[in-house]
Amino acid sequence: MLLPEIRTLSFAELFEASLLIPEFKPHYPLSEYQKRLDGIPHLSLGAFKEGKIMGFKSGYEVEPGVFYSWVGGVLPDFRRQQVARLLAVRQEEWLREKGYHTLRMKTRNKFRNMLLFAIGNGFKLTKVEQRDGIDDWRIFLEKGL
Repeated sequence: MLLPEIRTLSFAELFEASLLIPEFKPHYPLSEYQKRLDGIPHLSLGAFKEGKIMGFKSGYEVEPGVFYSWVGGVLPDFRRQQVARLLAVRQEEWLREKGYHTLRMKTRNKFRNMLLFAIGNGFKLTKVEQRDGIDDWRIFLEKGL
């Protein structure tokens, strides 16, 4: 199996990729990506196979040495093909090169596969924020780099 090409994404490419993830409805508008990422250290990666987007991962610096992995997903046709893992490895390599020591993320109870992926990738639970429905509870995680 050929490994996907992994490269950085523009705000527009990141936005377009996010529209292809069914779990993200309602989708953030392009302006949200620009607001969160423009003018601060950030990294947006996409995985491609034969020019077609397979998945993406994006995040930004929240304080010196600490990076927040904000949004990411793998398109349904490419799940269970190690795309998320390859993106995570590339993100963490970049973070170490840039001197980051901590990686944070947040997910929801309803995204079980994301939670399992994070725990399997060395993240530890740091906080749970309750919401109206248990499926929407926010789960905060962190790992040292």
